[in-house]
Formats: sequence, structure tokens, C-alpha cells
Amino acid sequence: MPPRHQQKSRQRRLAIFLAFGIVSVLLIQACWASPYPDAPATMSPQALDPLWEVWEILEDSYVEPEALDANTLGEGAIKAMLETSAQSIETIASYKPMQRYQLPKDAPDGLASVWNTWTYLQESSSPTNENTATKQELAQAAIRGFLEALNDPHTAYIPPDRFRIEDQAFEGKYQGIGSHVHKRGDLFLLSPMPNSPAEGAGIRPGDALMTVEGQSVKGWSIYRLVSEVRGPAGTSVRLGIRNLGSEEIIDITVTRGRITVESVSWTMLQEKVAYIRLSAFYGNSDEAMRDLLKEARRGGASGVILDLRNNPGGLLSTSANIASLFLKKDLVVYEQGGPTNRQPWKVKRDGPILEMPMIILINQFSASGSEILAGALQDHGRAQLVGVKSFGKGSVNHLEALSDGGGLYYTSDRWYTPNGQLIEGKGLKPDILIPGPVELGTGQPDPQLEQGTKILLKQLQTRSSILEYTGYHA
Repeated sequence: MPPRHQQKSRQRRLAIFLAFGIVSVLLIQACWASPYPDAPATMSPQALDPLWEVWEILEDSYVEPEALDANTLGEGAIKAMLETSAQSIETIASYKPMQRYQLPKDAPDGLASVWNTWTYLQESSSPTNENTATKQELAQAAIRGFLEALNDPHTAYIPPDRFRIEDQAFEGKYQGIGSHVHKRGDLFLLSPMPNSPAEGAGIRPGDALMTVEGQSVKGWSIYRLVSEVRGPAGTSVRLGIRNLGSEEIIDITVTRGRITVESVSWTMLQEKVAYIRLSAFYGNSDEAMRDLLKEARRGGASGVILDLRNNPGGLLSTSANIASLFLKKDLVVYEQGGPTNRQPWKVKRDGPILEMPMIILINQFSASGSEILAGALQDHGRAQLVGVKSFGKGSVNHLEALSDGGGLYYTSDRWYTPNGQLIEGKGLKPDILIPGPVELGTGQPDPQLEQGTKILLKQLQTRSSILEYTGYHA
């Protein structure tokens, strides 16, 4: 056995050797490793920042996190970029060598293929080619394809020049053809507003929009479609329309106009029945409804028929405020984005309520806010629903700005009626099923309105008898 001082000396030499070995390995790795270089400034790598922002927002707040598969969404982004640049997968696969650049710090690892494709398209683009897509066009295409791969009609990218479209719609005025749009499966169904350019051009409720300027709308989101159809007043847009019950596609050119929508109107029917038409839930629709109800009371109304047919919805807060005009207390609706994330919207008590009997008319185009209002009054036994099953749009959507000046419109939660009925994809079943007219307000027979009036008059007669009977024994 060697002396102790020799043992210590050997241990010291071994420790120094190991330390030197570790340092050597690190130095060799640092010298020999070939990390991808940063993309050159001329490539403007920040152009894809909005895509990373979209991914972050969806990861934090999207209603169905299990649908966020990076591979599937990335494939959608790549496909859209290739279509925009008129290149193919085969072209990329045959390109040797393909330069790779360092993935930006803000980019998720799962979307490296999107980054590689985007940088390749920048490298391979030709400045002399007039068809070469710009960096912004490719980036916007990537975001659009990324979101379309979600297959959620209520989640979409809004380019910068269209970012104000949602606010304009909720203000009750905008420039376009004047038609509500609903998505049913792969079809976009139109419901033109009265006296609108769309109606004047011959578009009818239930017509399907198949093409815009000759381009198929298959796979588009509602937002993309609306963005393409809207435009400055005086300009025109060519639409491929398939009439209800027909397989033929016909071209209709519509000259856009300035659309101003009055969301609330009313008239007095027989026996002091107030017929109220609510066409949408804009920022001032609740105030307009409150004033209208006061006017109806002064006119001697004893019952109300609230027509929500063809109402596409609007602001959730407005819908809740209008429900508060008819309910004394309790829940209007609740939104839920997960097992524990539940937010109730309760009756807002800030004035008198209308306690007279009422009937609500709904049809297959009653959607979103109109389903919230109708579902609340139905669940609380405040009103009977007459018509056919509603559309079934019960998603909570938010609009967030992105760094490129555009925005992300995405689904964060689902709406449920007070009794827990899911609205999304289900719709509301009427208490009394009555098929209705294809078009409203044309002077043609309206069996839903006729039946609703009969039911309401019967309720008024019953109520009158009870009041008289009670008064007699007082």
C-alpha cells in the first residue's frame, strides 16, 4: 500500500485530469458544434412574430386545448405559405442544401417546420419574379392556414386593413352588402337585411355563398369570408350563389353600400299585443329596447311578442342587459372554458321589468346573443319559444390585437343556459314547433307569428279571468 502522501498526490492528479477532460470536452463542443446561424436582417424574421403570439394566446385561453396540435396546425401554415408562394412540397424536398436558421427565442419548438419553410421561401424567392410573395404576405398566409387547420369557424386571423371590422359591426353601421352570414357545416348561409344591397341584388334567406370573385370559399373561416365580401360603398363584389333547394351556382354582382341597421322596432297588433322585432345586439340595443318598452306600455300593450328570427347575435353584455328587462333575478347565462372555469352572467337590476305575458319567435337563423336571451327566458319560465330549433352558436369569442396591426378572433369559452343546456352545436328547441316562412316581412302568411299571437291572446284571456276572479273574492 503506497504511503498516504502518495495517495493524496495521485487523487489530486486524477482530479486535475478529470477537470481538464471536462473543460476540454466543453471547449471541443463549443468549437465543433454548428448551431444554426441567426436569420439575416434582410429576411425580417420578426414578420412571423404574430404567429408566435397567436400560439401563445391559444395555449393560454383557447376553449379546446386538446385541439392545439402543433404538427397539424403547422401543416396548415405550411400549406397556406406554399399556396401563396406558388411552390410545392416537392420543390422544397428537392432543394439541396436547404439553409436552416436559428429558431427565434419566442417561437415554440413544435413550429420549427413552419420557420424552416418560411426562411426557405425567403431564400429561394426571386426579386425579378413579379409573383414572388412578400414577407408579410407569407406571414399572414401562415397565420391564416394555421388557424384554419383548427377547423373552428369562430377562430380566425384578421389582417390589419380589416381589424376594425368587428367594432364596426357592433356599432350597427358598416360598408358592405348588408347580409348576415351563418356557417352550417361547410356552407355559408346568407340572410340579407331588409332593403339592403344584398336583397336588392336578388339574394334570399337561406342562399349559400359558394364563391367570392370566382374563388371557392370552401375551408374559409367566417371572418375571412366577411372580410372579402365587405368593402367601400360604391364598389362591387361578384358572388357565386346557390339558391335554397337548388344545386346550380349563379353569379350575382352586388354593389356595396353604407349599411345602417336599426336593431329594434315595434308595432301594435290586435288586442293590444306589442310585436317587437330585435334584429341584433349592438352596443345601444338595450337602451333602445328599454325606451321601446316604455312606449309600448304607454300605448296600452298587455302582452309582447318578441321576434328573434334571423337575429345573428352581437354583444353578450347587451343580451344580458335586455334579459334583465324581463327577469326579476337569477342567472341569465354562464360561460365555461373548462371543468372549473365558470363565469356567471346574472340579471342586472337597475330599473323596472316588464312582467306582462310574452312569446318569443325563433328560427334556424336565431344565433348567439338571441339564443342567450331566448334560453334564459325559456329556462326561467318567463316566455314560451315558438318556431323551429335555433342555430346553435354558443361560443364566447375575443378579439386581441397582434403586433402586425392585425388581430386574432378566437373562441375561449362555451355558453350554457341557466339550466345547463349547451348552446354550441345544439341550439334551442322551441316549446311549440311551427315551421315558418322562408322570408320575413314580405306580406306572405307567417304561421309562426300567427300561432304565437293566438297563444299569447289565450294567455291574456286566462290571466284576465284569474285577475277578475281574485278581485271578486278580495
